Amino acid sequence: MTKEEQIKEFVNRLKAIEAEIEMLREDRKDLFHEYKDNFTPNVLRAAVNIAKTRTRYAGSVVELDNLIEQLDGDI
Repeated sequence: MTKEEQIKEFVNRLKAIEAEIEMLREDRKDLFHEYKDNFTPNVLRAAVNIAKTRTRYAGSVVELDNLIEQLDGDI
């Protein structure tokens, strides 16, 4: 495969991935919109972010919880 063909293949694959990402963003937006009558959207987003953070710091969840408890109301 020539360099030019490789570049074209790369660009086409990148475009396909970018299109998929955009579709997923739209799906995510639609999902939040679908549940907006059941939950406050900002609270739901905050809960998702907290869950992601707790997952990311799974080994330190107790420390994270302690810090949040100490900071709660102070900020």
